[in-house]
Amino acid sequence: MSITSANPEYSIHEILKMSRSSDNESDLIWTVVLKSKTRYQNMILKLDYYFPFIVFFCGLVILFVLETPHLIAIAKKEMPKQLEEFEKHRKIAFLSVVVGGFWSLQNLWF
Repeated sequence: MSITSANPEYSIHEILKMSRSSDNESDLIWTVVLKSKTRYQNMILKLDYYFPFIVFFCGLVILFVLETPHLIAIAKKEMPKQLEEFEKHRKIAFLSVVVGGFWSLQNLWF
């Protein structure tokens, strides 16, 4: 298996530059693996930071829709069955607002 097929984020030119500066092939492979691993760790850290905000805002949107009288009136008239299904999600929306809110504040605090 070649390095390019295992790590498509590196171009052929980058790999050739690394191979010219590297004395042996194992150093090149470890360089590519470590750069790839660091990139994925940074992506996971970013997702870990933003996930509580997504949870909070999803719950907030559901509660906003369920608590606005004008939207409820439209939903009762246009789509009553879907409104019943949406009402079943009220508890989880409230839970996600509370948990996501505290979790987001914790991320902002630290």
